[in-house]
Amino acid sequence: MHWQFPDSLESYAQEAGRAGRDGRPARCVLLYRLEDKRVQSFFLGGKYPRREESQRVFTALFRLAQDTAGGVTMTELAAACDLGERRTRVIVEHLTQADVLERTGARMRMLRAKANGAELGRLLDEFEARGHADRGKLDEMMRYASSTACRVRTMSAYFADADGGACGRCDACVDRLIPATASL
Repeated sequence: MHWQFPDSLESYAQEAGRAGRDGRPARCVLLYRLEDKRVQSFFLGGKYPRREESQRVFTALFRLAQDTAGGVTMTELAAACDLGERRTRVIVEHLTQADVLERTGARMRMLRAKANGAELGRLLDEFEARGHADRGKLDEMMRYASSTACRVRTMSAYFADADGGACGRCDACVDRLIPATASL
């Protein structure tokens, strides 16, 4: 049973695929509310900082690198770019993964080979593209959750599998088979 709304159909398919692995019959239930999308959107906002924030961290890091040969701490960097430490940490992680800076213990320093505005522009474009892609996946998950179309057929289309028609077993298919006037 999915109590928390997954961030994408890929995540949902992987999690739902765990049902029945023991060979016994299983049902997968997705519980959601419209507010669940807001929660996931909030997490995406934390994962993908705004371009302006990343530029502030990069600029502060470059400026501090001129003054501090041994590198700077997260606290010093956050204060220099006037962002919270948590937000600065997310941006630093992106820059570290992109080999723009390196961390040694609690200190970090910019790698000179990558320290230029053109490189930063390219990296920020990549960050934005990943953020847009993840928001698109979340939108697709929301469409799936609120759809009245066959779940199996929808998943097959999403993953570009052969369309075999309606499954006849999911909630959408069963709801179409049972007349609205039928009592349980």
